[in-house]
Amino acid sequence: MGQGLRRGWTAVVVGTALVAAPTTTATAKGGVTEGWGSDFYLSDTFSSEAGTVYTYGGIADYFYVGDWDGRGQDTLAYRTARSNVLHVRNSHTSGDPDHSFAYGRPGDRLLVGDWDGDGVDTLAVRRGSEYHVKNS
Repeated sequence: MGQGLRRGWTAVVVGTALVAAPTTTATAKGGVTEGWGSDFYLSDTFSSEAGTVYTYGGIADYFYVGDWDGRGQDTLAYRTARSNVLHVRNSHTSGDPDHSFAYGRPGDRLLVGDWDGDGVDTLAVRRGSEYHVKNS
């Protein structure tokens, strides 16, 4: 399977008990969280209320987090499990992607990073023991 961001359940400590709670967890720059859905709940505080809620992509898509345009804000890109086409959105709103492009092969693992230090995240492909990095 491809590597990307998926939403689902997270473990929460309540007193001395560990409880599984449905949330939308996100780990930028290559972390994977298994789950389902295409609704995102974002908060800039440690509150139980989401400040931003939107839908993007589909229920079975793989999501990637990066600063795609160099503005200092991480946003989402997604691809379906059987595709090599990425769909990038540069805002936390529902709607069509701002950019779509083919990259790698459908079975490749994608990695996100600022490989050249210019402030813009781009993709790398891991295919077996090979890495293919592009800075645009």
